Amino acid sequence: MTRLAPLLLCLLMVAAGCGSDTTTAPSVPSTATRQATARVEPSATSVATQVVGLTSPQLAPFRQMTEAVNRGDVAAAMAVFTDDVIWERGGQCPPTFCKGIQAVQRELTRDVGAHHQITLLSADTVANAPRVRLELRTDGTRRGGVERIVQFFSLELRGEKIAAVRVSFDTDDAVTAAFVASQAGTQR
Repeated sequence: MTRLAPLLLCLLMVAAGCGSDTTTAPSVPSTATRQATARVEPSATSVATQVVGLTSPQLAPFRQMTEAVNRGDVAAAMAVFTDDVIWERGGQCPPTFCKGIQAVQRELTRDVGAHHQITLLSADTVANAPRVRLELRTDGTRRGGVERIVQFFSLELRGEKIAAVRVSFDTDDAVTAAFVASQAGTQR
């Protein structure tokens, strides 16, 4: 949180109209700066983590999927998945429930219908598997009283296709933690 304090202060100053003249306007950190200061999700065991960056060729299928979801193009989003893909996302897609391309198509169709907008924040690898931290804005987050939540998407790749996606909340983010607490027991 302390790493985010300067950014939050800058955003508050801009929102309040402070620093609006050309000599004192705060700068917004670059993508590289945001990636370098992004929080790493704690783990119960010591696992090597390496920052790979959002432009890594390894993440091309994930970037393609998120860009397609942001455009509302389910067909293009589906092109990056293996036929036997596994999609795990909390109560609506618990482990072993959403398997196969049809299950993921159902999920992404629902996401597009709920106006999902994804902003990629950072990427790293944990135990040789890519993990992306992102902001998610949806009809559901707005109904829950928040503009956005932060999630981790842990990926398994097979060649240039996504074979598994495991989604978790970044509960170190205060807004996300409050949203998760307010939604307990409501997702199916």
